[in-house]
Amino acid sequence: MKRTMMMAMAVVLPVWGQTVPAAGEPAPHTPAGQRTAYVRRFSMGGKLSFPALGGLGGGDHERNLTAGPTLIQSTAEGRGVLVGGGLTMQIAVGDRYALTVDALRRKVGYYLTTTTYVGTDNTSTAADERTATGLKENTRASSWEMPMLLRRYNIGRFEEGPRWFWEAGVSIRRTGGVKTFIEEDNEECCLQTPAALAHRYTPGLTVGAGGQWVDDYGVKILPEFRYTYWTNRPFAAEPARSRGHQIEILIGVTF
Repeated sequence: MKRTMMMAMAVVLPVWGQTVPAAGEPAPHTPAGQRTAYVRRFSMGGKLSFPALGGLGGGDHERNLTAGPTLIQSTAEGRGVLVGGGLTMQIAVGDRYALTVDALRRKVGYYLTTTTYVGTDNTSTAADERTATGLKENTRASSWEMPMLLRRYNIGRFEEGPRWFWEAGVSIRRTGGVKTFIEEDNEECCLQTPAALAHRYTPGLTVGAGGQWVDDYGVKILPEFRYTYWTNRPFAAEPARSRGHQIEILIGVTF
């Protein structure tokens, strides 16, 4: 009898205080909100942007003035494809959706060569009788771009493994810090009045797609592709006009 009671206690004590489901009832489960997330709700880090096109398209422009008479020929050339970078953050909204906000800074600018011809050329001679003066302008500026996008992932943040996403939203660009230099014989000679901005603030519409990989330490790598349509142009004087379309590849690292 004593041996039987000891055996019964050995079975009962380990489950003392636990709720045993009644017959026919489902076993208790862990609520979804208490599951361990594979992707954290909030993450922040850095991002690099590699534009496929320069900020300014460039080109030629010609203008005739009756006074003089005067012919003005201008050629603009963008300062090339300039890498941008800054901060990025993401906050999960539900299981598959997330809001992301970036603050990206980049350099912009252009070279503008202007030749002014005053007088009339006698076409019957080989020489050009007009008086020609040349000017080469080097204008530099910087911009901050802030895309605010909604992302949708193909799997939830509680599921393991790599994932891809598409995104869409709005962007705002602020251009400032304009400086204009005059160049002679490829040497900067003097600082001039800065070139005028047509628009300091530029709204835009942005869409994109990308992927996300998470390592064992929770570091996330996010390559993505984005297209932005800008509704106005910071530099709008012919031929130095900013592009209205922006295509870029971005690489983000968040924690």
